[in-house]
Amino acid sequence: MRSSSCEDLLEKSHIPIYRYLITGSRRPALSRPATVTLEEVRAAIETLKAQGVPDPGVHRIRALIGHGSVTTINKLKHQIRAEELNRVLPGTNRRMPDPITDAAARLWEDLNAEIDKIDQQREAEAREELAKLEARHAQTISEKEDLAARLVKVEEALTEAQTQIAHLTEERDQVTAQRDAGRQDNRVLKEQVAAAKNERDHAIEQMATLSQRAAEREKELERQIDTIHNERLQERARAEAEHERLEEDVRRWRGMFLEIQQDMKRQLEARETDLHESQQRIKTLEGELRELRTALEAVRTENAEHREHRARLEQALADAASRLQEIPTLQQRVEQLAQERDSFDASLRQCREELAANRAALAHKSTRKKKT
Repeated sequence: MRSSSCEDLLEKSHIPIYRYLITGSRRPALSRPATVTLEEVRAAIETLKAQGVPDPGVHRIRALIGHGSVTTINKLKHQIRAEELNRVLPGTNRRMPDPITDAAARLWEDLNAEIDKIDQQREAEAREELAKLEARHAQTISEKEDLAARLVKVEEALTEAQTQIAHLTEERDQVTAQRDAGRQDNRVLKEQVAAAKNERDHAIEQMATLSQRAAEREKELERQIDTIHNERLQERARAEAEHERLEEDVRRWRGMFLEIQQDMKRQLEARETDLHESQQRIKTLEGELRELRTALEAVRTENAEHREHRARLEQALADAASRLQEIPTLQQRVEQLAQERDSFDASLRQCREELAANRAALAHKSTRKKKT
């Protein structure tokens, strides 16, 4: 029974909503068709017979005329056939006997009733197909809304993580400012800071290289997505599998991001503790050094009887100076911790870039799925 496509069946059944659901365009406004005349139906039948159609159907006639209801065209077609049966037979002056005319008319009515039955069956099948298409359309909309909701949750989690990173960065800057204020009077420490800045510049260059690689990777991913889009009709199953894989990557990257964030927070707290202890130790050593220098000056003003005591103080001063030499080592440790922190910042930035690339790919996939 399904000799034509679903869209042809629906057009024959006068169901314009099907084209609206398929194309997504605005549903056309309904207008009252113009009244069809007997001459238009007769001309359409003659045209179709000339094209090789011995018995044109009602829908073919209506498609050729372009307006009119199926019921009206069917009645006019019966009238034309009745007129043809009532014509004078060729070669005689007699009309066809009434019994033959009645039998032919009944046969014609039976044939038209069967044709109407077939048309009704086709219309029922078309409506059933339309119901299935509407159900699939509703399911597609529901899936799209679920995907949009998941993307919103991912973006909210990313925003929260960025806020936490901003707070940690602000705290890091405060610690750095305190560290710089405490070593302004130390020339050796300034040289070490300059060396650390050089290393930081080198790290920035490496970060730029990584960013360029990430951009190239993003372009490569876009080319791959374009290729998948061109082969969409032949690889629908593969595209759906790729869509699921991207969702899994988003979940995996989100978990990795949270783990990195927590680990970075723990390490940053530990480094801040080490930095605080180092600064306290430096202050303690500097205080002891000042006290020893004060005592040494007092001893130098005393008489010779206190030389032995001064010698002991000088020895203590030497010990304190030895302990003071540990300051560059502690400061080097502070610089090492700062470098490790910058390395973690770079790793975190790379994770964010890859997460953004995966999210863009997922959004592009969703857009292509909506278009198809």
